[in-house]
Amino acid sequence: MTDNLGRLGIRSDQNLVVIALVSVIALALVQVKIVIIPGLIARTLGAALRPVIIWLRRHNVAVMLATWITLLGGAVVFGGIITLIVLAVRNQWNKLAVAASQVLDELQALLVEGPIPIDQERSTLYAMSPSTF
Repeated sequence: MTDNLGRLGIRSDQNLVVIALVSVIALALVQVKIVIIPGLIARTLGAALRPVIIWLRRHNVAVMLATWITLLGGAVVFGGIITLIVLAVRNQWNKLAVAASQVLDELQALLVEGPIPIDQERSTLYAMSPSTF
C-alpha cells in the first residue's frame, strides 16, 4: 500500500465513507424534522391552552373533562374563524374574479408590450393553457 495506486484506493474508500455518512446524517435530519415540528406545535398549543385548563380545574372540573372541553372549544373557535373567512371570500367572489381578470389582462399586455417580445397569439395561448389543463 505504499505505491500511488494504494494511496489512491485508500483515499477513494475514505471519500465513499464520508459521502455515506453525510447521506445517513441528511436522512436522519429529515426524520427528525418529521418528529420535531409536530412536537413543537403540540408543546406550543399545550402551553397556550394550559391557562384555560387550570381555570377549569379551579372550578372543580376533572382534568380529563377540562382537557376535552378546552380541545373541543378550541376546535369550535378555529372552525368558526375558518367559516367566517370562507363566508367573507364567498361574499366578495365576484369582485375577486373581476380583479383577477384585470390582473391577467395587465399581465398579458405586459407580455406583449414588455421588454421580452411575445406576440399576441402566443400570449393568448399562455393565457388559455391553465384553463385547458
